[in-house]
Amino acid sequence: MPTSEPPSDLALAWLLELFEYQVGDLLAGREPRGGERSVRELRGHLRQSACPPPLRRRLIQADRQYSAWWQARSQAQAGAPHHPPAPDWSAPATHNAEEAAAWAELRQLAWHADLMAELHAVDPAAAPGARAAHPARAVRGD
Repeated sequence: MPTSEPPSDLALAWLLELFEYQVGDLLAGREPRGGERSVRELRGHLRQSACPPPLRRRLIQADRQYSAWWQARSQAQAGAPHHPPAPDWSAPATHNAEEAAAWAELRQLAWHADLMAELHAVDPAAAPGARAAHPARAVRGD
C-alpha cells in the first residue's frame, strides 16, 4: 500500500503560489479556476502542512486576505442593516438642530406613508384602519 509522503518545499511553494493567485482572483471579483470550493480545499491543505518559515509567512498573509474577503462577502450576503429608502426630495442644509430634526421626521413620515401604500397595494386588510374580518361577525351579520 503506497504511503503518502508530505509534499516537498517546492510543491508547497507551487501550491502556495496557486493559492495566492486564487485569492487575488477573489479580491478582484473574478471566479478562480475550480471555484471557491477549490480555494477552501487548497487553503485547508496548506494550513495543515508543515511549511518552512518563509512560506508560512506568505501563507499567513494570503490567508488574512482570504479571511477578509470571506468576511466582507458574508456581510454583503447577510445584507447591511435595512435603512428606509431616501425620499425623492431632499432637505435644505441647515445648522439649526430643531429644523434638521423636523426634516428628519418628515423624511421618516414620507417613508412610512410609502410603506403603508405599498402594503395596501399588496394586502388591503393590512392598511391602517382596516378591520380584519371576524368569522363570528360574518355569520351573525355584524
